[in-house]
Amino acid sequence: MICETIPVELGRTAWAGTTEGVQEMAIERIEVQGREWFDRVNGNSYCSARVLVDDELVVVIPFQYGYGHAFEQYAGEELARISVVFFEKYPNGATETLRRYCARNNIHYSNHICSALKREVQEWGTV
Repeated sequence: MICETIPVELGRTAWAGTTEGVQEMAIERIEVQGREWFDRVNGNSYCSARVLVDDELVVVIPFQYGYGHAFEQYAGEELARISVVFFEKYPNGATETLRRYCARNNIHYSNHICSALKREVQEWGTV
């Protein structure tokens, strides 16, 4: 599933210079804050999330299907799409997770998700 996001204006750029010899921004902390709602009638879970890089809101992931730690996967995919992080590709075709990327690059990573009402999850996924 491709993650649809609402990009938030950054107060700084993620990369300096050209695409050749790109210098990665020094990131100290990535925090993913998620909300989840379980639809008891149909048995499906839905989530939305906000991603903070160095305490600055960078990405808002809107209300969409996902359970467990799907919100983390969506956050990682979107951070890679907007070139904030670059994940390693494994020989089997998989890519590393956001948590592993942060550990490899000595970035403090935290995430949390809490259950909420449907309207709260929908609101969390909007700017």
